[in-house]
Order: sequence, then structure tokens, then C-alpha cells
Amino acid sequence: MKILNKEVANHVVSNKTYKYFEVDTLITINKPNKRVNYIQTVIYPNTNFRDIAIYDKESLKLKSEGQTFINMPVGIYNIYGEDGKIVSTINYDEKYPISIENVIQILKNELKIDINENVEGLNISREISNVEQIPIYDIYIPQEKTEIKVRHIKVDGSSGKITMDQIEVAQQ
Repeated sequence: MKILNKEVANHVVSNKTYKYFEVDTLITINKPNKRVNYIQTVIYPNTNFRDIAIYDKESLKLKSEGQTFINMPVGIYNIYGEDGKIVSTINYDEKYPISIENVIQILKNELKIDINENVEGLNISREISNVEQIPIYDIYIPQEKTEIKVRHIKVDGSSGKITMDQIEVAQQ
């Protein structure tokens, strides 16, 4: 059973967010409040993948953990019981035959864009389209520092085909 380090938890109590490094990996832990537990985010160098863990604010026991790409949940998310055993899982990738790793590679190969690099303002989401009922990745890449123009790319989550690539004026 994983438990949040008590020394780290004590640092968080005196700060709103506690940040520290383990080798070259940044770890941030947000202070809990009445409704929110400790949230640990592990930020690895040279990638937009993050590990997220939620610890109980009283017992410091791990409640759940998973991974995100930027802010989009990916992979398996585990939820733990009081005994530290997995009680349920959510597979965020099951409806998407083309994985985020595949999308990263497709965009590198076909458009010479690496969305796994740190790009300020980059946004990605995925959903099942209402009309065609196919999985779609939606990627928005700012084209100017003011974020007035964005490059909007859509990738079919079943075939990996780029279905849209256009410059748009960002909505305010």
C-alpha cells in the first residue's frame, strides 16, 4: 500500500503547493482542502506525459492513480480501497484504437510537429464524434504568442488519418 511521505505532507500544509525534484523529475503536491485530497503530479523532462496520484488527506493512503497527456487522461486509472488493493479501473484508451503515442508519431511523420515537446498553450482532447460515431483527437496549437490564431488538427482515433489541419481564429 502506497502512502504519501509524512514529511512531504507537512511541507504541503505550510504551502499551497509543494514542489521538489527527484533527479530531473519535478513533483508537485497540492494542499488539500475540505473537499480535495492531496494531489501529486509527477512531471518528467522532455515529455507531456504526467503521472497523477491522489492521496487521502487524513490517512495519506493512495486513493487513485493514473496518467495524463497534458491534461487528457490516458491509459489505465486505478482506484484503491482502504486496504490498498485495486477496487476498480478505468481504461481511458479502450475506445481509441489509435493511442496518444500513435498520434504523436503520426503528427511527427506527416506534419513535422512534435506535440510531446513543451508547447505553451497546446491543448488536446478526444471524444467520440456525435455524427460519425468515431473516436477523434482534437489538437489546438497556438500560432502566435497572443493565441489569436491556432492550428486545429483532428486525427481519426480509429484509422490514424488526419481529417483536418487548418488555422483558425481562437474563440475568446
